[in-house]
Amino acid sequence: MFFLAPIALLLSEKKQLKRIFKELYLVPLPKTLPTLVLALKMVGLFYVLVLAEAIVFLPFWDTSPVVEVLKESSRFMLVLAATLGPVSEEFFFRGFLQKRLGIIFGGFLHEHLDIAVTSLLFALLHAGIGSFAEVAGAFTAAAVIGYYLKRTGNIYACFLAHAALNTLSIIAVYFILPLAA
Repeated sequence: MFFLAPIALLLSEKKQLKRIFKELYLVPLPKTLPTLVLALKMVGLFYVLVLAEAIVFLPFWDTSPVVEVLKESSRFMLVLAATLGPVSEEFFFRGFLQKRLGIIFGGFLHEHLDIAVTSLLFALLHAGIGSFAEVAGAFTAAAVIGYYLKRTGNIYACFLAHAALNTLSIIAVYFILPLAA
């Protein structure tokens, strides 16, 4: 649904498909290697910031609700969480919403307000799990990805970074945490 909403909204404004793809950062296609490097930078920065958050907010850093949700999810849902989910969320939140908020807020004084508001909305979408760690992590991921999108215009790197973060969470729950038990 997130994937189709921006296209439908832009089509309702009587925009041509070519212009819609450009507005949503889908064209031109970026080079592969720089896109992969950019995605890895985002993932690395995310983990550094989340480690700092975990240290600062240690008493509130309960990841067990997230672990339980992942353990109870079907394989199909896990595949969606690692593939289509990140693409559709990035497409909607960064490609569409953040860009629109940037136009609305505009100006030097509010240069990053679009990233902050979009990140907050993205984090609230993840609040249903009931974990402060999930909400803080979602906000941090959204802020990092939003910043890099604004700086580079490469939404494909955003897709890859988000998919990598979700995939690494799934790998941690299913393969790393059992080793620690």
